[in-house]
Amino acid sequence: MPTLGLVSITYRKLTPARIIPLVREAGLSAIEWGSDIHVPPSDLENARRVGEMTREAGLTVSSYGSYYRLGTGQDFTPYLMAAEALGAPMIRIWAGTKDSALVDEDIFAAWAAEAKAVSRMAAERGITVAFEYHHGTLTDTAASAVALIKAVDEPNCRLYWQPEFAKPQDVILADLELVAPFVDLCHVFTWNPDHSRRPLVDGREVWREYLTRVPAWEEKPLLLEFVPGDDPALLATEAAALRDIISGL
Repeated sequence: MPTLGLVSITYRKLTPARIIPLVREAGLSAIEWGSDIHVPPSDLENARRVGEMTREAGLTVSSYGSYYRLGTGQDFTPYLMAAEALGAPMIRIWAGTKDSALVDEDIFAAWAAEAKAVSRMAAERGITVAFEYHHGTLTDTAASAVALIKAVDEPNCRLYWQPEFAKPQDVILADLELVAPFVDLCHVFTWNPDHSRRPLVDGREVWREYLTRVPAWEEKPLLLEFVPGDDPALLATEAAALRDIISGL
């Protein structure tokens, strides 16, 4: 049974004290806490407190959704310390600041070397580092994402995954086939091709197809994101749709 949870930035306007009971009431079991609002890397006491609140509610911290980006001169140490204080086994990071087509060999090599360094720092604390799968970074295509993972060549350097609904379904599936061996967490939502949001239930069949292509998907966190209208009242319905998706596999 996979871990089903929520990405906290779905509800940026809510406090952790409000998000935690929402997650419990929806029958979910985990939260990815974001570093921009809920668990900033500059406040370790808050990180410890949010981690404790999460566990006291019977939930787990699946991951720390950081906004550390390769190639920007950021210090990774505060993010690593916050993840450790939070009790997060995984830190989400971003693979640079440009689409892969705009990055030359030297920049690619420099960013891969930086990723190797932060992966080794995280490994010393037993933490995995995983790249957001996103445009505007080196993980904007499946081929570039795999090339980056192979260039970093560290066992604790992995990938998040989410579909790019603007692409045709056959392209999404072909891309997923390439990256699936490196995916450790999925952000789950349903969009139209223009990125307008739809209820997750509308994507039930495509998500079943996606998950069957991810090795050992049953062991990996599946986290809801982009709830329609950012409406807390819809979380329980979205969670029920997610449970229905995996029940059909």
